[in-house]
Amino acid sequence: MSPSTSRTAPKSKRQNNRSSSASSSRSGKAKKTPQKKQPKIDEKLGLSLYEAMLRTFLFEDRLNTLYRQGELFGGLYTGSGNEAVSAAAALALGKEDVIGPSHRGIGVHFARGVSFQDMMLQLMARGAGGTKGRDNAAHQCSPEFGVLGNISHMGAWTPVAAGCALAGVIRDEDIVALSFIGDGSSSLGVFHETLNCCSVMDVPFIMIIENNQYAYSTPNELQFRCEQLSDRALGYGIEGTTIDGTDIELVYATIKESVEAARRDKRPRLIETQTMRMRGHSAADEGSYVPRELLETWGKKDPVTQYEKVLLKRGWHTEDSIRELRESINAEIESAVAFAKASPLPETETVLEDVYAETPAPAAYPSATAQTMTYLEAIRETLLEEMRDDASTFCIGEDIGNFGGPFKITKGFLEEFGRRRVIDTPIAENGFVGLAIGAALWGMKPIVEIQFADFVTEAFTQIVYNAAKMHYRTGMPVPMVLRMPVGAGMSAGPFHSANPESWFCHVPGLKVVAPATVADARGLMRAAIRDRNPVIFLEHKFLYRRIKEAIRPEDAFIPLGQAHVDREGDRATIVTYGASLHRAREAAEQLSDEGMEVEIVNLRSLLPWDRETVFKSVRKTGKVLVLHEAPRTAGFGGEIAAEIAENMFEYLDAPPQRLASHDTPVPFAPNLEQFVLPSVEDIVFRCNSLIEY
Repeated sequence: MSPSTSRTAPKSKRQNNRSSSASSSRSGKAKKTPQKKQPKIDEKLGLSLYEAMLRTFLFEDRLNTLYRQGELFGGLYTGSGNEAVSAAAALALGKEDVIGPSHRGIGVHFARGVSFQDMMLQLMARGAGGTKGRDNAAHQCSPEFGVLGNISHMGAWTPVAAGCALAGVIRDEDIVALSFIGDGSSSLGVFHETLNCCSVMDVPFIMIIENNQYAYSTPNELQFRCEQLSDRALGYGIEGTTIDGTDIELVYATIKESVEAARRDKRPRLIETQTMRMRGHSAADEGSYVPRELLETWGKKDPVTQYEKVLLKRGWHTEDSIRELRESINAEIESAVAFAKASPLPETETVLEDVYAETPAPAAYPSATAQTMTYLEAIRETLLEEMRDDASTFCIGEDIGNFGGPFKITKGFLEEFGRRRVIDTPIAENGFVGLAIGAALWGMKPIVEIQFADFVTEAFTQIVYNAAKMHYRTGMPVPMVLRMPVGAGMSAGPFHSANPESWFCHVPGLKVVAPATVADARGLMRAAIRDRNPVIFLEHKFLYRRIKEAIRPEDAFIPLGQAHVDREGDRATIVTYGASLHRAREAAEQLSDEGMEVEIVNLRSLLPWDRETVFKSVRKTGKVLVLHEAPRTAGFGGEIAAEIAENMFEYLDAPPQRLASHDTPVPFAPNLEQFVLPSVEDIVFRCNSLIEY
């Protein structure tokens, strides 16, 4: 099949609004459309396309020399052979649109307006570079030009770019997002999840597959068996097109047409550009695995030299004007190199800055009267208040709309806020969490529901690499909440009972919250929504309807990172969080009946956690038991105990103790489940042992 053909999935009958059913009719076979005619490009545009390619070609040529001279740090990834795709895509978008380049997409930055100087500062890891020396050369982020910086996990950036377009849909703005993925990365699940989510959610998103024939050293025949990669569009009910990626005018016209169509109908598109990676995977890779004759064949289709011939033939350039342009660009490059070399590396003191975005002091929040409610109602009411108060908030997740979520927390939200702000998604945590991150970057405040905390593993890359590291490397905040029902006690078995706090407390850039009371659930949820960082909100599902407490107006906002002394005592301290607080309370009552008063510190926030409140209690009692429901080994309690031992040693009358679940998965049978969890009797016994130490 010719590389300049298009396949179009059949259009389904869709309603005019976004509430159309995801099961709309999509019958029929893909149709092969006629080969596209060579587009008409005027002189001004043609010269811009050529210069954009040439700037990339000459800059990368200089980079290869600098790399060999040891002037660049880390790896170097160039887009030799793909210059036409980068330039055309960047120029085909509007100023309001967003583009997420691949690690070979340096030309995207230049075509969107980024200077050689700024890029060279980034490549040479200078303090004035885009990431202040914190991220490597391929990950430059230029949000002022609508360019997002990818991460090393191939393909993981695609849903984030699409999420920027989702933000536009919610706000009724005409934003189109475009992102790149390689032929190899199109085998990833995130490729499927992103396109499927964008299709059913009507997101104007263009995904470009740069088919470079090799995924690192693996040829296409070992990567996929479909006739062409754009054929995959049929499964998502969207238009798919395959084109010659070395013909810049064809690439530009195809992308431009797709962008304009996506802006009109709010539908995604898939474009496969057939090209060849003319250098190795990186500058350190000779690419000896590629047959020489294949490189020679593609070398004859070099997009820069091909287009030079076209421009000369049309009289838009002359040999002299091309030479002058090259000299001018090279001079600009040398100036940028000299400037970057003369610029200092980042000061070491700055390495600890910007892990978190600063969150301003809390503004006014809805007035509240003293009232009694359940833990679930506290979460629900706070979500409702924040959604009503701030139009930039929206909820997204599986079954949260029509069904109201498995625990009915969002029941009725769809009727009040509509499908743009209460978004039911496919079963695709990787995809919809990535979309939420992108929406957060582009001015929204997503509240993501992970149906059960156990399922968050499907979105691990998005959370710990995209969301958590974003502000540190780009300065862009990611204000989002990830709600996760956690914990045991409901005979839900080993796949619906996780307590995953330790997974996330090890990740700088995240905040982790574990409310134990009704007041915690209400006040911490409001603080989490108003925070400018990604917050993991661990809702213990055993508590949803089992505790009902009176809360005060001042409980409407509880700052993150602030612990609470739940019970005063002087014989020992129990440090705990989540559902374990209630077992600690029962144990404290029993100990009190025996004449021993223990103090209970409810952490509430785990990252950051309130060391001062804990240390103050330890100085008072001299003995401490750290209690949690998660398994003991590598549990978060070990971190607390270690900090106490290191900093409070002179005040301790006994070694810090830990009490946690056994190191097993959570079993299904009720008696087995109760056996592995720390019981009230266990807490009483351990406290007695401490007191008698």
